[in-house]
Amino acid sequence: MAHRISGSNGGFTGAASLLAIRSGVAAAGMVERIFSFNSGEIGKIDVRVTDISIENQDYRSVEVQTWGGAYVLAETIVEHPEQFGLVFRIGEDYTCGERPLRVLQLGAGTGLVGLTAAKVLVASLAKRDCRATVVATDFYPSVLDNLKTNIEKKVPREPE
Repeated sequence: MAHRISGSNGGFTGAASLLAIRSGVAAAGMVERIFSFNSGEIGKIDVRVTDISIENQDYRSVEVQTWGGAYVLAETIVEHPEQFGLVFRIGEDYTCGERPLRVLQLGAGTGLVGLTAAKVLVASLAKRDCRATVVATDFYPSVLDNLKTNIEKKVPREPE
């Protein structure tokens, strides 16, 4: 079966449609996934995210499902946090700067990468008086709703 990439939004909409068709999970409904990552320094990190169905075959909402690339990036963050500026290594004498570390994830989808980064920071900052903020965002309304749900279920908010 051949799929042609076309559309008024250039190749993006067509490419997103093709990706969703090939993924085979668009009609799977709601699925909670548990991703487990291991690091010698940090230990085991488990991240749970919920994937939901693509909205009304509108493939602009394809990010309501976790992409393979998000898994690879999250795994790399756990294994090599220093490559991402998350240099708070356990056992090192590190003094936190005056400003908190800030992480911004654009196009977060289900939030796997941002949630993983947050858990890595929590693990590496556990015995230090340091602060960090992780912000994850996306564009499409159903993607944002799912992202918000994933974050609220997994990360307790600090009192303001």
